[in-house]
Amino acid sequence: MKILKAYWVLIIFITGCSLSTKETVRQVQYNIFYDTPLSPVQLQEVSTKYRYIPLETNDYSLLEDITDPIMYKNNRYYIDNQLCIFMFDCNGKYLKTFDRHGQGPGEYGLYFFSTVNDKGDIVLLTGGSRNIYYYTSEGDFISKINLDSLHTDGMAFLNDTLLLLQEAEMRDGYKYHVLNLSSSQIQNTFYPMKDRKHCSWRDDCFTSYDGKILVSEYKSNEIKEITKDSTVVKYILNINDRMPPEGYWEKPTSDLFDYRNKGYIGDIECFAEGNDNMLFRFRGIGEGRKGFSLVEKKTGAHLVFDELILAEGVSIKPSYFHSLGNGRICFVIDPVQILESENADFIAQFPGLKEDSNPVLLEIELD
Repeated sequence: MKILKAYWVLIIFITGCSLSTKETVRQVQYNIFYDTPLSPVQLQEVSTKYRYIPLETNDYSLLEDITDPIMYKNNRYYIDNQLCIFMFDCNGKYLKTFDRHGQGPGEYGLYFFSTVNDKGDIVLLTGGSRNIYYYTSEGDFISKINLDSLHTDGMAFLNDTLLLLQEAEMRDGYKYHVLNLSSSQIQNTFYPMKDRKHCSWRDDCFTSYDGKILVSEYKSNEIKEITKDSTVVKYILNINDRMPPEGYWEKPTSDLFDYRNKGYIGDIECFAEGNDNMLFRFRGIGEGRKGFSLVEKKTGAHLVFDELILAEGVSIKPSYFHSLGNGRICFVIDPVQILESENADFIAQFPGLKEDSNPVLLEIELD
């Protein structure tokens, strides 16, 4: 891996404090430094393991802007547009659309969130009544679970049967509930971090590595590891020494105007971890405070960029990536970006591609 800038990492060994276990973790802080303006990097500097996946376009698979997380489970891509879920195989061939809108048994009206387990089973969180709808990988209805008074803001699978639910509370911050889909019962509840009141699930990014669930949260420089009964901080990402001071978001007077004026960078929008490297996107308010960083875990050597050069005359400047788990990510490429490049050799890789075709996925495997 060619590194643009390298700094040694500050490693802090502490005992991870969970609310209900005595688990010990190694908490590592990475200090990421860069100058502006950011320079583009070659795709091969990020990883040499990548492939392009054109998503098949037909009358049944037309996609609009992809804004919700892309999931890859059970050898399928699941792409949610908050109306239905489109399924494609590992090479982008359209398989089917999951759509159970209606008012009959096993049907739903609207839903806010979806998630998929490793078997491909689908779970939806509906609005209003706050019910869980549970389906097989083929879309067959399994059960409906009423969450009663829980105000659930999001969810993620811990394993094939345990579902993590987040409940926002105005007074004590947010807390997690662990729902057993087999028994339809909440089997555990815990606060992930004391007094963490200013978190929003909408911008959280869930991923997995080495069998563990990781989350990067809105208004946080931390990457946390989640189990069925605890949350511990695994990494702290300090970008250009612009990390808000400890307790900043817990203060009643914290606001985004102060955040902007002080130039803080305190939001990790998406995160992925591989065996040797990690990749994440950071965000602050204002010019020069957004970008991606690839970090070598062992040494802390890193590069920072905001643009990827795919080939001569072809580049993308993404604002997000989708974390597929265990160091695999994908960027979404608009076909127009490819076709307008005028690079004939590159365009030839995508026969039949048109401006109104479905997006092309750039899938990358981190080392």
